[in-house]
Amino acid sequence: MAIAFLFITAVLGALSSDAGKKERQDLIVKFEESKFEDLLSNQKYNSPKYSVDKSKKIGRGSSCTVFKGRFEHLHLVAAKQINIYEYKDDVGVQDDPGDVGVQDEEKKKRMRRKHSDRFISLQQEVRLLSVLSHENINKLRDALSAVVVKSSKEKDCMIRKYYLFYDFMELGSLDQFSYLSETEPYELKGSRRRGAMKGVLSALVYLHSLNIIHRDIKPANIMLTGDYEARLIDFGLATEPTIKPVRVKGACGTPLFFAPEMIRNSSNCRGYGVKVDIWAFGLTLWSLYTDPMPGLDSLSMEDLFDRIACKGPWGELPSGDPEVIEVIKWCMERGEETRASATDLLNLSYLNSK
Repeated sequence: MAIAFLFITAVLGALSSDAGKKERQDLIVKFEESKFEDLLSNQKYNSPKYSVDKSKKIGRGSSCTVFKGRFEHLHLVAAKQINIYEYKDDVGVQDDPGDVGVQDEEKKKRMRRKHSDRFISLQQEVRLLSVLSHENINKLRDALSAVVVKSSKEKDCMIRKYYLFYDFMELGSLDQFSYLSETEPYELKGSRRRGAMKGVLSALVYLHSLNIIHRDIKPANIMLTGDYEARLIDFGLATEPTIKPVRVKGACGTPLFFAPEMIRNSSNCRGYGVKVDIWAFGLTLWSLYTDPMPGLDSLSMEDLFDRIACKGPWGELPSGDPEVIEVIKWCMERGEETRASATDLLNLSYLNSK
Protein backbone atom coordinates (compact mmCIF):
# COMPACT_ATOMS: atom_id res chain seq x y z
CA MET A 1 0.00 0.00 0.00
CA ALA A 2 2.81 2.40 0.94
CA ILE A 3 4.63 1.64 -2.32
CA ALA A 4 1.43 2.28 -4.30
CA PHE A 5 0.91 5.57 -2.48
CA LEU A 6 4.47 6.68 -3.22
CA PHE A 7 4.05 5.70 -6.87
CA ILE A 8 0.81 7.69 -7.18
CA THR A 9 2.42 10.70 -5.46
CA ALA A 10 5.36 10.57 -7.86
CA VAL A 11 3.06 10.35 -10.89
CA LEU A 12 0.93 13.27 -9.69
CA GLY A 13 4.09 15.29 -9.04
CA ALA A 14 5.36 14.61 -12.56
CA LEU A 15 1.99 15.54 -14.06
CA SER A 16 1.93 18.74 -12.02
CA SER A 17 5.46 19.53 -13.17
CA ASP A 18 4.54 18.90 -16.80
CA ALA A 19 1.43 21.06 -16.46
CA GLY A 20 3.51 23.85 -14.93
CA LYS A 21 6.07 23.61 -17.71
CA LYS A 22 3.37 23.81 -20.39
CA GLU A 23 1.79 26.79 -18.63
CA ARG A 24 5.16 28.56 -18.65
CA GLN A 25 5.72 27.75 -22.30
CA ASP A 26 2.26 29.06 -23.21
CA LEU A 27 2.91 32.30 -21.30
CA ILE A 28 6.26 32.79 -23.05
CA VAL A 29 4.70 32.24 -26.47
CA LYS A 30 1.91 34.68 -25.63
CA PHE A 31 4.48 37.29 -24.56
CA GLU A 32 6.60 36.80 -27.67
CA GLU A 33 3.55 37.20 -29.91
CA SER A 34 2.27 40.30 -28.08
CA LYS A 35 2.55 43.66 -29.79
CA PHE A 36 2.52 46.90 -27.85
CA GLU A 37 0.22 48.67 -30.33
CA ASP A 38 -2.32 45.83 -30.18
CA LEU A 39 -2.46 46.00 -26.38
CA LEU A 40 -3.54 49.65 -26.34
CA SER A 41 -7.21 50.26 -25.74
CA ASN A 42 -9.33 52.09 -28.32
CA GLN A 43 -10.93 54.04 -25.48
CA LYS A 44 -10.63 57.82 -25.49
CA TYR A 45 -8.94 59.73 -22.67
CA ASN A 46 -11.53 60.76 -20.03
CA SER A 47 -14.09 58.61 -21.82
CA PRO A 48 -17.14 57.25 -19.97
CA LYS A 49 -14.98 54.22 -19.16
CA TYR A 50 -12.07 56.06 -17.54
CA SER A 51 -11.60 59.43 -15.88
CA VAL A 52 -8.44 60.99 -14.45
CA ASP A 53 -8.48 63.62 -11.72
CA LYS A 54 -5.42 65.80 -12.38
CA SER A 55 -5.96 67.61 -9.07
CA LYS A 56 -5.21 64.39 -7.15
CA LYS A 57 -1.59 63.50 -7.81
CA ILE A 58 -0.60 60.41 -5.82
CA GLY A 59 2.90 59.73 -7.11
CA ARG A 60 5.71 60.77 -9.40
CA GLY A 61 8.56 58.89 -11.05
CA SER A 62 11.49 59.89 -13.23
CA SER A 63 9.34 59.80 -16.37
CA CYS A 64 5.75 59.66 -15.16
CA THR A 65 3.10 61.17 -12.92
CA VAL A 66 0.42 59.09 -11.20
CA PHE A 67 -3.07 60.45 -10.56
CA LYS A 68 -6.17 59.08 -8.92
CA GLY A 69 -8.82 58.06 -11.42
CA ARG A 70 -12.00 56.06 -11.78
CA PHE A 71 -13.11 53.14 -13.91
CA GLU A 72 -16.69 53.51 -15.16
CA HIS A 73 -17.13 56.23 -12.48
CA LEU A 74 -17.20 53.58 -9.76
CA HIS A 75 -13.90 51.84 -9.10
CA LEU A 76 -10.80 53.76 -8.07
CA VAL A 77 -7.73 53.28 -10.26
CA ALA A 78 -4.19 54.66 -10.31
CA ALA A 79 -3.58 56.40 -13.64
CA LYS A 80 0.07 56.64 -14.68
CA GLN A 81 0.65 59.38 -17.26
CA ILE A 82 3.78 59.10 -19.39
CA ASN A 83 4.68 61.80 -21.91
CA ILE A 84 6.52 60.37 -24.91
CA TYR A 85 8.44 62.78 -27.10
CA GLU A 86 8.42 61.51 -30.67
CA TYR A 87 11.10 62.87 -32.98
CA LYS A 88 11.51 62.40 -36.70
CA ASP A 89 14.33 59.91 -36.18
CA ASP A 90 13.50 58.35 -32.83
CA VAL A 91 11.22 58.33 -29.80
CA GLY A 92 11.83 59.74 -26.35
CA VAL A 93 10.31 60.44 -22.95
CA GLN A 94 10.56 63.88 -21.42
CA ASP A 95 12.18 63.92 -17.99
CA ASP A 96 11.38 67.52 -17.17
CA PRO A 97 10.87 70.84 -18.99
CA GLY A 98 14.60 71.54 -18.76
CA ASP A 99 15.23 68.72 -21.22
CA VAL A 100 13.29 70.53 -23.94
CA GLY A 101 15.02 72.95 -26.26
CA VAL A 102 18.56 71.92 -25.31
CA GLN A 103 20.95 73.55 -27.74
CA ASP A 104 23.98 71.36 -27.30
CA GLU A 105 23.77 68.65 -29.99
CA GLU A 106 25.71 66.03 -28.04
CA LYS A 107 23.46 66.53 -25.05
CA LYS A 108 20.46 66.22 -27.34
CA LYS A 109 21.74 62.91 -28.66
CA ARG A 110 22.26 61.56 -25.16
CA MET A 111 18.83 62.78 -24.13
CA ARG A 112 17.19 61.12 -27.12
CA ARG A 113 18.96 57.82 -26.50
CA LYS A 114 17.89 57.89 -22.87
CA HIS A 115 14.34 58.75 -23.83
CA SER A 116 14.25 56.00 -26.42
CA ASP A 117 15.20 53.54 -23.66
CA ARG A 118 12.36 54.88 -21.53
CA PHE A 119 9.89 54.24 -24.33
CA ILE A 120 11.18 50.67 -24.61
CA SER A 121 10.57 50.31 -20.85
CA LEU A 122 6.99 51.47 -21.30
CA GLN A 123 6.40 48.85 -23.98
CA GLN A 124 8.06 46.16 -21.83
CA GLU A 125 5.81 46.92 -18.86
CA VAL A 126 2.62 46.80 -20.91
CA ARG A 127 3.61 43.59 -22.70
CA LEU A 128 4.71 41.82 -19.51
CA LEU A 129 1.68 42.80 -17.45
CA SER A 130 -0.60 41.66 -20.26
CA VAL A 131 0.53 38.06 -19.64
CA LEU A 132 1.53 37.95 -15.96
CA SER A 133 -1.12 36.93 -13.44
CA HIS A 134 -0.40 36.77 -9.72
CA GLU A 135 -2.23 38.03 -6.65
CA ASN A 136 0.85 39.95 -5.47
CA ILE A 137 1.49 41.74 -8.77
CA ASN A 138 -0.59 44.88 -9.29
CA LYS A 139 -2.86 44.36 -12.27
CA LEU A 140 -2.72 46.60 -15.32
CA ARG A 141 -6.36 47.18 -16.17
CA ASP A 142 -5.88 49.07 -19.42
CA ALA A 143 -3.45 51.17 -21.43
CA LEU A 144 -4.24 53.85 -23.94
CA SER A 145 -2.56 56.46 -26.10
CA ALA A 146 -4.46 59.62 -25.40
CA VAL A 147 -3.27 62.93 -26.84
CA VAL A 148 -0.76 63.99 -29.48
CA VAL A 149 0.33 67.62 -29.60
CA LYS A 150 3.19 69.48 -31.22
CA SER A 151 5.93 70.63 -28.89
CA SER A 152 6.18 74.41 -28.73
CA LYS A 153 9.87 74.32 -27.73
CA GLU A 154 11.38 71.29 -29.47
CA LYS A 155 11.64 71.29 -33.28
CA ASP A 156 10.43 68.23 -35.18
CA CYS A 157 8.89 66.81 -32.03
CA MET A 158 5.42 65.58 -31.12
CA ILE A 159 4.23 64.73 -27.61
CA ARG A 160 2.15 61.59 -27.13
CA LYS A 161 0.55 61.05 -23.73
CA TYR A 162 0.09 57.46 -22.57
CA TYR A 163 -2.11 56.41 -19.65
CA LEU A 164 -1.72 53.11 -17.82
CA PHE A 165 -4.55 52.19 -15.44
CA TYR A 166 -3.80 49.99 -12.42
CA ASP A 167 -5.75 48.83 -9.39
CA PHE A 168 -5.70 51.58 -6.78
CA MET A 169 -3.74 50.73 -3.63
CA GLU A 170 -5.33 52.39 -0.60
CA LEU A 171 -2.26 52.47 1.65
CA GLY A 172 0.26 53.64 -0.93
CA SER A 173 3.79 52.28 -1.10
CA LEU A 174 5.97 50.52 1.45
CA ASP A 175 8.36 53.45 1.18
CA GLN A 176 6.50 55.34 3.89
CA PHE A 177 7.51 52.60 6.36
CA SER A 178 11.16 52.47 5.24
CA TYR A 179 14.12 54.12 6.99
CA LEU A 180 15.51 54.82 3.50
CA SER A 181 12.66 57.19 2.67
CA GLU A 182 13.12 60.94 2.75
CA THR A 183 10.68 61.38 5.63
CA GLU A 184 10.40 59.90 9.11
CA PRO A 185 8.96 56.40 8.58
CA TYR A 186 5.70 55.17 10.04
CA GLU A 187 5.82 51.91 11.99
CA LEU A 188 4.56 48.77 10.28
CA LYS A 189 3.55 46.23 12.92
CA GLY A 190 5.12 42.76 12.99
CA SER A 191 2.36 40.57 11.51
CA ARG A 192 1.57 43.13 8.80
CA ARG A 193 5.27 43.52 7.98
CA ARG A 194 5.71 39.75 7.69
CA GLY A 195 2.55 39.42 5.61
CA ALA A 196 3.68 42.11 3.17
CA MET A 197 7.15 40.57 2.82
CA LYS A 198 5.66 37.12 2.29
CA GLY A 199 3.54 38.56 -0.52
CA VAL A 200 6.59 40.07 -2.22
CA LEU A 201 8.43 36.74 -1.99
CA SER A 202 5.41 34.93 -3.42
CA ALA A 203 5.51 37.28 -6.42
CA LEU A 204 9.26 36.69 -6.80
CA VAL A 205 8.81 32.90 -6.73
CA TYR A 206 6.33 33.31 -9.60
CA LEU A 207 8.58 35.68 -11.59
CA HIS A 208 11.73 33.63 -11.04
CA SER A 209 9.92 30.44 -12.13
CA LEU A 210 9.57 32.23 -15.48
CA ASN A 211 13.23 33.36 -15.27
CA ILE A 212 12.08 36.99 -15.10
CA ILE A 213 14.39 39.34 -13.17
CA HIS A 214 12.48 42.36 -11.85
CA ARG A 215 15.67 44.45 -11.35
CA ASP A 216 14.07 47.23 -9.31
CA ILE A 217 12.85 45.69 -6.04
CA LYS A 218 12.62 48.45 -3.41
CA PRO A 219 10.05 49.82 -0.94
CA ALA A 220 8.71 52.38 -3.43
CA ASN A 221 7.81 49.59 -5.87
CA ILE A 222 5.82 47.61 -3.34
CA MET A 223 2.26 48.84 -2.89
CA LEU A 224 -0.15 47.96 -0.08
CA THR A 225 -3.86 47.27 -0.22
CA GLY A 226 -6.19 48.38 2.56
CA ASP A 227 -5.54 44.97 4.17
CA TYR A 228 -1.74 45.45 4.03
CA GLU A 229 -1.33 42.91 1.25
CA ALA A 230 1.67 43.59 -1.00
CA ARG A 231 1.44 44.26 -4.75
CA LEU A 232 4.61 44.52 -6.82
CA ILE A 233 4.73 47.29 -9.45
CA ASP A 234 7.04 48.87 -12.06
CA PHE A 235 8.08 46.22 -14.60
CA GLY A 236 9.74 48.54 -17.11
CA LEU A 237 13.22 47.17 -16.31
CA ALA A 238 12.18 43.53 -15.93
CA THR A 239 13.64 40.91 -18.25
CA GLU A 240 11.56 38.76 -20.58
CA PRO A 241 10.21 35.33 -19.59
CA THR A 242 12.35 32.43 -20.84
CA ILE A 243 12.38 28.64 -20.64
CA LYS A 244 15.94 28.48 -19.32
CA PRO A 245 17.61 30.68 -16.67
CA VAL A 246 19.27 33.77 -18.09
CA ARG A 247 22.40 35.78 -17.30
CA VAL A 248 22.04 39.41 -18.30
CA LYS A 249 24.40 42.37 -18.53
CA GLY A 250 23.93 46.05 -17.81
CA ALA A 251 23.35 47.61 -14.41
CA CYS A 252 19.91 49.17 -14.09
CA GLY A 253 17.40 50.01 -11.40
CA THR A 254 18.06 51.98 -8.22
CA PRO A 255 21.81 52.08 -7.37
CA LEU A 256 21.37 51.67 -3.60
CA PHE A 257 19.62 48.33 -4.22
CA PHE A 258 22.18 46.96 -6.69
CA ALA A 259 23.54 43.54 -5.76
CA PRO A 260 27.35 43.11 -5.79
CA GLU A 261 27.30 41.02 -8.98
CA MET A 262 25.27 43.68 -10.81
CA ILE A 263 28.17 46.06 -10.21
CA ARG A 264 31.01 43.58 -10.72
CA ASN A 265 29.66 41.54 -13.65
CA SER A 266 27.31 43.88 -15.54
CA SER A 267 29.84 44.46 -18.34
CA ASN A 268 31.56 41.06 -18.51
CA CYS A 269 30.54 37.64 -19.77
CA ARG A 270 29.39 36.42 -16.32
CA GLY A 271 26.48 38.84 -16.01
CA TYR A 272 23.92 38.28 -13.26
CA GLY A 273 20.69 36.37 -12.62
CA VAL A 274 17.53 36.35 -10.51
CA LYS A 275 19.42 36.50 -7.20
CA VAL A 276 19.86 40.30 -7.63
CA ASP A 277 16.17 40.54 -6.68
CA ILE A 278 16.84 38.60 -3.46
CA TRP A 279 19.62 41.00 -2.42
CA ALA A 280 17.28 43.96 -3.00
CA PHE A 281 14.53 42.19 -1.05
CA GLY A 282 16.91 41.73 1.91
CA LEU A 283 17.82 45.41 1.87
CA THR A 284 14.13 46.33 1.67
CA LEU A 285 13.34 44.15 4.69
CA TRP A 286 16.28 45.62 6.62
CA SER A 287 15.05 49.16 5.90
CA LEU A 288 11.71 48.41 7.60
CA TYR A 289 13.53 47.93 10.93
CA THR A 290 16.45 50.37 10.87
CA ASP A 291 18.67 52.38 8.52
CA PRO A 292 20.95 49.96 6.64
CA MET A 293 23.25 52.68 5.34
CA PRO A 294 23.73 55.70 7.64
CA GLY A 295 25.34 58.65 5.92
CA LEU A 296 24.05 57.62 2.52
CA ASP A 297 23.57 61.23 1.43
CA SER A 298 27.28 61.94 1.82
CA LEU A 299 28.40 59.05 -0.41
CA SER A 300 29.47 59.56 -4.00
CA MET A 301 28.22 57.00 -6.53
CA GLU A 302 31.74 55.52 -6.67
CA ASP A 303 31.86 55.15 -2.88
CA LEU A 304 28.38 53.62 -2.84
CA PHE A 305 29.32 51.01 -5.45
CA ASP A 306 32.57 50.26 -3.61
CA ARG A 307 30.69 49.71 -0.38
CA ILE A 308 28.17 47.40 -2.04
CA ALA A 309 30.63 45.41 -4.13
CA CYS A 310 33.56 45.17 -1.73
CA LYS A 311 33.02 46.41 1.80
CA GLY A 312 29.43 46.26 2.95
CA PRO A 313 27.28 45.82 5.53
CA TRP A 314 26.85 48.94 6.56
CA GLY A 315 24.56 49.99 9.42
CA GLU A 316 23.52 47.94 12.44
CA LEU A 317 21.27 44.95 11.87
CA PRO A 318 17.88 44.94 13.65
CA SER A 319 18.27 43.99 17.30
CA GLY A 320 16.11 41.67 19.38
CA ASP A 321 14.89 39.42 16.56
CA PRO A 322 17.39 36.74 15.47
CA GLU A 323 15.01 35.38 12.83
CA VAL A 324 14.97 38.73 11.01
CA ILE A 325 18.76 38.86 11.11
CA GLU A 326 18.89 35.34 9.66
CA VAL A 327 16.66 36.35 6.75
CA ILE A 328 18.60 39.53 5.98
CA LYS A 329 21.99 37.81 6.15
CA TRP A 330 20.86 34.99 3.86
CA CYS A 331 19.43 37.49 1.37
CA MET A 332 22.62 39.54 1.36
CA GLU A 333 25.21 36.82 0.94
CA ARG A 334 27.81 38.25 -1.43
CA GLY A 335 28.02 35.06 -3.45
CA GLU A 336 25.00 34.20 -5.58
CA GLU A 337 25.54 30.50 -4.99
CA THR A 338 25.09 30.83 -1.22
CA ARG A 339 22.36 33.46 -1.33
CA ALA A 340 18.82 32.27 -0.64
CA SER A 341 16.21 31.80 -3.33
CA ALA A 342 12.69 33.21 -2.98
CA THR A 343 11.42 29.66 -2.35
CA ASP A 344 14.02 29.14 0.41
CA LEU A 345 12.88 32.28 2.17
CA LEU A 346 9.18 31.46 1.96
CA ASN A 347 9.83 28.32 3.99
CA LEU A 348 11.47 30.16 6.90
CA SER A 349 9.59 30.28 10.20
CA TYR A 350 9.92 34.09 10.39
CA LEU A 351 7.53 34.58 7.48
CA ASN A 352 5.08 31.92 8.66
CA SER A 353 4.70 32.95 12.30
CA LYS A 354 1.59 34.79 13.41
